[in-house]
Amino acid sequence: MLIRIIMGLIGVAIGFFMVWKSDKFVENVGSLEWAEKFFGPRRSSSGYKVIGIIIILLSFIVMTNMIGGLIMFALGPLFRGGATPQ
Repeated sequence: MLIRIIMGLIGVAIGFFMVWKSDKFVENVGSLEWAEKFFGPRRSSSGYKVIGIIIILLSFIVMTNMIGGLIMFALGPLFRGGATPQ
């Protein structure tokens, strides 16, 4: 349980820095082609902000131990053998 909380806090910190200092990520890592296509030219920082927010959300899900329920919600129909829930 403690490991899950520590990993979640690390993920939240990484996501926070990706949102806060997205321009530094563009300078150090490079531009994101899909972000420039979707958000417009020279808008790779918006792509890093989206990735950072996703990392923060996933980290909170891991910290609260809701990841198993999320995976079963998303992939549950594949594991039931095609049966629909009633």
